[in-house]
Amino acid sequence: MDVGLLPVKALAAAKQRLGPDFDPEERREIARALLEDALEMCVSTPFLRWWVVTADEAAVSAARARGLDVVDDAGEGLNHALSTAVRAAAGAGATSVTIIPADV
Repeated sequence: MDVGLLPVKALAAAKQRLGPDFDPEERREIARALLEDALEMCVSTPFLRWWVVTADEAAVSAARARGLDVVDDAGEGLNHALSTAVRAAAGAGATSVTIIPADV
């Protein structure tokens, strides 16, 4: 099995660098739109079993609605969340892991 990991930051905390030009609600909407695009990319690449790595409830709901797996982000930083997800994927029998950020 080949696993794709999609790390997703909490939507309310995403895109902080855009602060000078966008208010918090606008930044959350930008992050949500990027998430929607990324989830559609996951669904359209069935050669990977996609796991969304997040603690954001909206992202969890959106991922599960599309049939994607979710790995909980314990809030200890991106590297810790990805290391945990890679270990979980290896434990589940993954032969490869691809990581694609949700906001590119």
